[in-house]
Amino acid sequence: MSLNKKKIASQLRYLIGSSMGLLAKLMCKTLDFELVVAQEHYTNSQQQVIYGIWHNRIVVSAVSYIKFMKNIEANKDLYVLTSASKDGELIAGMMSVIGVKTIRGSSHRNAKSAGLEIYKTLKTGKDICITPDGPKGPLYELKPGLIQIAAKSQVPILPIKVEYSDYWELATWDKFRIPKPFSKVKVTYGSIQRVPQEYDAAIEAKKLIKGLG
Repeated sequence: MSLNKKKIASQLRYLIGSSMGLLAKLMCKTLDFELVVAQEHYTNSQQQVIYGIWHNRIVVSAVSYIKFMKNIEANKDLYVLTSASKDGELIAGMMSVIGVKTIRGSSHRNAKSAGLEIYKTLKTGKDICITPDGPKGPLYELKPGLIQIAAKSQVPILPIKVEYSDYWELATWDKFRIPKPFSKVKVTYGSIQRVPQEYDAAIEAKKLIKGLG
């Protein structure tokens, strides 16, 4: 495929993703959200964090982030790490509509540049979000990147747990979940997890998985 055709295809996927983002926002307006927020987020609403969320619930968690910011009366920007693949272009389009910025790259593609961008973003005091089982799974298998970044940057992790009362499940590697209209969605913003520079990977992984649900 020529360079121009690739560019057009990329732009088309982004537009499709933007359209999907609009549909997601409309769908989320029908949902009965319940936010469970640890008290520490009210007393220190500007605390910089790295959000962790399973890949199959990233879209609804992004919508809930906006609600979370209003709930704790904070004003911060969020950047989500998305794959450099075709699917990542769709997610980037969706996130732009929801109001979340993206960092492109993954452990599979553009890993070095994505890593540099992550640390650069963290140094500016911004929050970022990483799906620890993304971008290709296996489903709910915790990869080391999130914990490693938290340890190196000394920015704590805030795991997000998302539960649906009723949902559709897509036939994708992550069994992507779409909550059905008017269903209940419980989103838990639990206690932050501080990872020391010298850490026990098994212990930190166990704590993180518990927070993600």
